[in-house]
Amino acid sequence: MKENIEEIGPGLYRITIPLSFGLDCVHAYVLVEEDRTALFDTGPDMPDSASIFQNVLSRIGKTLADVNGIFVSHAHPDHCGFAGRIKDISGAEIYISEIEYDALE
Repeated sequence: MKENIEEIGPGLYRITIPLSFGLDCVHAYVLVEEDRTALFDTGPDMPDSASIFQNVLSRIGKTLADVNGIFVSHAHPDHCGFAGRIKDISGAEIYISEIEYDALE
């Protein structure tokens, strides 16, 4: 399976992130509105995560540096593992519920 990005609504895209363990893939979502770019979940932090995101985001004219906000659905590594690295690259804020934040500690 190869990474992919597909528009599923106006300005809303589903990113398919292939995995080499357990599941075949996970999905992240990106919402683009004017100069704002938000990610919903990020997938795991894998050696090729940055290149996967750079590849798929470039197809919609964006980069990791364009990400303004990261919304994490829950504290499983396959959903939020790459969030910290994206924040380091873009300075984006990370949003997560208090219950899920506590689960990370």
